Amino acid sequence: MIHNKLLELDGSYYEIGKKIGEEAGKSLHFQQVLALIKQYNFQQDSHEIREKLTEWCPQLLDEIAGISDGLKISNESGLRLFAGYDMPKLEGMGCTSFCTQDYYVRNYDFSPQLFDNIFMVQHPVDGRMLCGHSQLLLGRLDGMNENGLIIGLHFVNNNTYKKGFLCSTITRIVLETCTTTEEAIELLGKLPHAASYNYSLLDRHGSMAIVEAAPSIQYVHRNTNYLIGTNMFYAQDLQPYNRANHDSSQKRVEAIKNWEYIPSAEEVHEWFANTDSPVFYKDYDAFFGTLYTITYLPKVAQVIRTNMTGETKSFTL
Repeated sequence: MIHNKLLELDGSYYEIGKKIGEEAGKSLHFQQVLALIKQYNFQQDSHEIREKLTEWCPQLLDEIAGISDGLKISNESGLRLFAGYDMPKLEGMGCTSFCTQDYYVRNYDFSPQLFDNIFMVQHPVDGRMLCGHSQLLLGRLDGMNENGLIIGLHFVNNNTYKKGFLCSTITRIVLETCTTTEEAIELLGKLPHAASYNYSLLDRHGSMAIVEAAPSIQYVHRNTNYLIGTNMFYAQDLQPYNRANHDSSQKRVEAIKNWEYIPSAEEVHEWFANTDSPVFYKDYDAFFGTLYTITYLPKVAQVIRTNMTGETKSFTL
């Protein structure tokens, strides 16, 4: 079992990136993650990566430069490894989320062997404050920014893989550049997506949505009471993008819909984090084990995290 590392970072994007690289370089666990990732033999065009990040989120180029220097690797290698553009097809990730107008709760399911194991809180002097679980250091699996915007990703399918951004880079770009759910929906409709994912959204004003995003088509799902995010598309036009077997997603949705009332954030968090819960998975060797439960409370800027060992911590941004 592993414990989530918390990194609190401030400074310029370059300075933050360098601190991230230095800390990652000290981590035996991350070195093992990096060794596994490098087996994919990255060969992307670093000039094209620069152009894409310059178009969509240029400040991340400075962070990658810092990460590269912190890890003592070339900037070209840093761009290929961490920018999340034109990546080789990586393993999919599972997860479940539940949100109301007041809170967002989520389980992230994957293998600990390919999990950064870092929760970052960043205070850039020249950008938005944000927090979230990192993926390949630069990306975010989920997160909340200083404006109270929350986003989390849910893998659906890799079958229609195209040149575009990795899901975790998309999540990071949204946190860096958007303030509301509506802005995030608009941006998700423009960004080049590499694979099919759901993106669950909530902002400080209580606006929530799930964007079902295949590389060539997106659909926005809304509700006023609550939304459940899993690993399948529901829009009729997006059914061909689903995997043949999505029984797990359906079972998780049915389990949540069996609730007799909408519980409090604390109740939902406890239920998600319970190892006997139908949304908590233990298939770690099959890339489907629950690595953490997290609750974001956007109106009070509070975060509650429970890792896979059951340790719970909370803090306010």
